Amino acid sequence: MQHIARIARLCDGNTVSRVAHLALSAALAHLAACATASSPQPPPRLAAIRLEALNIQKLLSETLQTSGIPGIAAAVVRSEGPVRAAAVGVRSTNGKDPVRLDDPFHIGSCTKSMTATLIALLVEEGRLAWDTPLAKLLPSIAPAMRAVYRHVTIQDLLTHASGLPPVKQPTADEIAFLTGLRGSPRSQREEFARWVLQRAPVFTPGKGHAYSNAGYALLAHIAEVATSRSYEELMRQRVFSPLGLRCFFGWPATPERPHAPHGHWRKQGAFVPLALDDPYRLPPALVSAGDVSCAIASFAEFVRAHLRALRNLEAALPSRAVQALHRARPLAKKMPAKVENYFGETAGIGGGWYIFNRSEKRTVSWHNGSAGTFFTWMLVLPHDDVAIVVATNAGGSEPTIARVAARILDRLMVSR
Repeated sequence: MQHIARIARLCDGNTVSRVAHLALSAALAHLAACATASSPQPPPRLAAIRLEALNIQKLLSETLQTSGIPGIAAAVVRSEGPVRAAAVGVRSTNGKDPVRLDDPFHIGSCTKSMTATLIALLVEEGRLAWDTPLAKLLPSIAPAMRAVYRHVTIQDLLTHASGLPPVKQPTADEIAFLTGLRGSPRSQREEFARWVLQRAPVFTPGKGHAYSNAGYALLAHIAEVATSRSYEELMRQRVFSPLGLRCFFGWPATPERPHAPHGHWRKQGAFVPLALDDPYRLPPALVSAGDVSCAIASFAEFVRAHLRALRNLEAALPSRAVQALHRARPLAKKMPAKVENYFGETAGIGGGWYIFNRSEKRTVSWHNGSAGTFFTWMLVLPHDDVAIVVATNAGGSEPTIARVAARILDRLMVSR
């Protein structure tokens, strides 16, 4: 935490490294759906999927040669059958250790879909309800929260309609607060909830949309209050374990796990690895917004669970709960044209997913994520019975990841 603590002193005006301030600012800014990547316009529909004919290894190797990124992994699944996956490249540009298929990648804001899944399961169990207001969900905080937030619901938080500050391009006081938190992750989330609910909204709750890491931090605290268990424990017991996921919290590579992919900053056209002892990490208060790492096959199994539930097939996740997360809440503004050209017309936002209409009855659920040193995409096309995940240990690689997803889909598509 010393690295992040320097940021707090910077905000007080003392002479410290500006790089430290920019690092956290950039990382929080990346905890958003980065919807600016360029994508080619695809043919209009998918063919009958023949995943066995898809050479992911070759596609990724070609990408590595043309992009210069350190490592990349991808996986494609149907509702039934094996995970088709491959991984190429190196774990760090400072070495030659190859990326392995079972290596974990940091999935950034794709964590939000996992947090939303946990919330949906708690709703299904009757511990929470979509329309319960914050005043009832957090009674100990209610007297101190701004009145405008008292009627914000879980659905508002999930769909970024709460009006809460984004905390993705943090102000000086936001950085100072986050880096000053102490105690257990659970206590830090409670303190964060108290603090953020006293801040002015960026729009009238329920009347707009602003991507908010704060909203997903608040969801973790709500789950903890409802169950008297920590968010981390709930995720392991309700999401990771039932789905058989090899996922955990924090960076893949640490002093305790040195043989794993390192995240890389993009600096002056080169990819610079994050050192094992670099203290930069997401604050505990924001873990639920973007701090999970997964092996690519586990990441694929997570999206497959959503795919199966959306297709009303027997799954580890209840269909009703999952389908609620993929029900689009209209957005005031459409997604950028570059995104719509690829996915289709913007339908809206769900719980941890953006929803697009490819045609009258064909939808795409999509999200991406980065905390600055990795980048991931996930796609679910329920009517075409296919889901795709792509991950790289290179920050600032949105266009590359977009092209990989596009090329995978191109090989599965035919014209009408």
